[in-house]
Amino acid sequence: MAKTQPTILHANEVQALGERLRARGESRLLASDDNKHLSADLRLAAKVIAALTANLPRGFVVTIENGGLGREWR
Repeated sequence: MAKTQPTILHANEVQALGERLRARGESRLLASDDNKHLSADLRLAAKVIAALTANLPRGFVVTIENGGLGREWR
């Protein structure tokens, strides 16, 4: 099996991800009763990301390996 490249996110990309999750959690498309739990989860994930990234240094980088379990923070 060929090895794929890890995912590398810089601080501003992590913050942008949090904003996208927040926007999707507030979207009217998820307003139905069937999706309320998903909407709440997206908003909560966005809050966690915002809290974690609030004071990140400018050069902060997150590396996510292929399996998603191995993480390296620089």
